[in-house]
Amino acid sequence: MTRVCAFKTGNLSEPEYEEHVNRRKEEARQSKDNDKKTAENGECHIMPCHNDGRSSCPAGALLAGMYAIIYKLLSTVMAVVIRIATLHCQMH
Repeated sequence: MTRVCAFKTGNLSEPEYEEHVNRRKEEARQSKDNDKKTAENGECHIMPCHNDGRSSCPAGALLAGMYAIIYKLLSTVMAVVIRIATLHCQMH
């Protein structure tokens, strides 16, 4: 069970949850600082972007369209698989 689930179900106290959240935030800050230093040393290149917004990506509109097509395709495939499985179960 994750810490978030444990907290939401009452299996983890609020102070323990806050400690967990603060530790994760600090780990993220340290990782970001390390990435910045690595980039400043020319060892890698960093392209920051917002995880929730596709518009920050130059090809955001294209990606959004691709995601929609892939989602529709997978939905159709899953519907067919479920129908075949249902028919197979009904036959046996």
